[in-house]
Amino acid sequence: MIDSQTARLKALAELETVRADIREMTETLERVDLWRPAAGLKKACAEALVMLDQLAERFDRKLVVTLVGPCGSGKSTC
Repeated sequence: MIDSQTARLKALAELETVRADIREMTETLERVDLWRPAAGLKKACAEALVMLDQLAERFDRKLVVTLVGPCGSGKSTC
C-alpha cells in the first residue's frame, strides 16, 4: 500500500511539473502576442492544462470491479 501511495505522489508531482512548464510557456506566449502562432499555441496550452487536471482527478477515484456472468460460471470462486 505504501508503494502505491508513493507511486501516486510521484505521478502527481510529475503532473505538477508539466503543468508548471505549460504555464511558463503560456506566459512566454503572452509576451509575444504579435507572433501569429501564439494565439493557437496559447489555446493548446489551455486545453493541455484541462486534460492534466482531468488526469489528476483520476488518481482520487476508487477502483470498482464488477463481475457479470450466468449462475455456475465461477464468479465467486477464488
